[in-house]
Amino acid sequence: MATKDRILDELGKGGRSTKQLIAKLGGTYASVHTSLKRMKDRGLVSEVTEVNGVKLAGPTWFLVSQLAAQTNDQTYADAQKAAKVAQPKKLRTKYIIVVDDSGSMNSYRYEMQKSVNDTLSDLRGNVVRFGQEIDVSLYYFSNFRVKPAFLNIPALDTKPEPVRWPDGGTPLFDAVEDAINDHLKPERSDEEVAYVLVVITDGGDNESRDRTGGTMKDLVRRVTGTDRWTITFQMPPRTKDSFCRNYGVHPGNCMEWELSSKGIQESTFARSVSNVNYFTNRSKGVTAMSTFYTDMSDLTSKDLKKALDNIADKVKTWTVPAETEIRPFVEQKTGLPYQAGSVFYQLTKPEKIQDTKKLLIQEKNTKAIYGGDEARTLLGLPTGVDCKVKPGNHANFDLFVQSTSVNRKLVRGTKLVHWPLSLQ
Repeated sequence: MATKDRILDELGKGGRSTKQLIAKLGGTYASVHTSLKRMKDRGLVSEVTEVNGVKLAGPTWFLVSQLAAQTNDQTYADAQKAAKVAQPKKLRTKYIIVVDDSGSMNSYRYEMQKSVNDTLSDLRGNVVRFGQEIDVSLYYFSNFRVKPAFLNIPALDTKPEPVRWPDGGTPLFDAVEDAINDHLKPERSDEEVAYVLVVITDGGDNESRDRTGGTMKDLVRRVTGTDRWTITFQMPPRTKDSFCRNYGVHPGNCMEWELSSKGIQESTFARSVSNVNYFTNRSKGVTAMSTFYTDMSDLTSKDLKKALDNIADKVKTWTVPAETEIRPFVEQKTGLPYQAGSVFYQLTKPEKIQDTKKLLIQEKNTKAIYGGDEARTLLGLPTGVDCKVKPGNHANFDLFVQSTSVNRKLVRGTKLVHWPLSLQ
């Protein structure tokens, strides 16, 4: 295989395609192409996709070394300059996690460690998924102190957090103030950056410098007024309404959770879904949200009727008597060949739903079944991307997901909706 120096030397004599380099230096297409790609990634060579208005495509990419740009061959010099045209800036978000580390959290320290690490893992995945830059800061607060575990680290560089041993009180207001102020310092301010602050606590403040929370309230109002900050809280049961009212937090950015193994799992899941929703909107240029968490408890039949179509007269619904595969069950019921996409199964466990799949909503204890393009929006799910969905998040409604499988296992006791493709 040709060495890097030999390839660079040959490139220095003028532009070469991958095939030309193989003919000159020997080696396989894959080996030379791989070498070129690695050197391109390291900034040693530049890819040229157009020369004198002629687009170069396919496997015959031309690559020009830094040396070639300095030769008298103006064609390649111009091509080198064109290759260096500045690319658009990636969208950038500062994601700030603030976690209650007070004594009441101690019994669930392992679950909370997993919750934090799951969120860090989600953020790493979202960098790749959405092609955005995400910097992460992580704070813990307890016992009259707020301590950052790390500050403004690229999400891809974050590592799993170790188990902590919570102790002491809850300086909630101080934690929020410190986390915001740390990201308002002049050297870190950038009007093109958006901020997400996620606060996780199992109780109210009892140890901050300002016990009234007035300073925090003023700070929250100031930063949300820039339309670049999304301030969110996960809080204990029966505290959301008064907290949002007293401290100026959007109700859609606050959700209640219970300090238990199940509660931590559900709050982690809700955070994961909300993150996908946020970064989906961020990719469209949105810099702040007032509905980070979705509350289905307020969804009514009136909402469904207004946004969706009642398709009850176009479908048939059956209860699955025993575990079975979807195709033979549907063919036995309809007497017709099975058509992938004509059947919707009842969601019974957390699943990742592809963005191409349709969803149906049925209010429990009624026959009405609603479908339409706005179903995802009503459920608070992002459009255009795959997303995680959990049945327990949907209050008084059953959710049905379109199946494109021919061998899906149907769960005993669940319902199945058949909506012929000709009627969709």
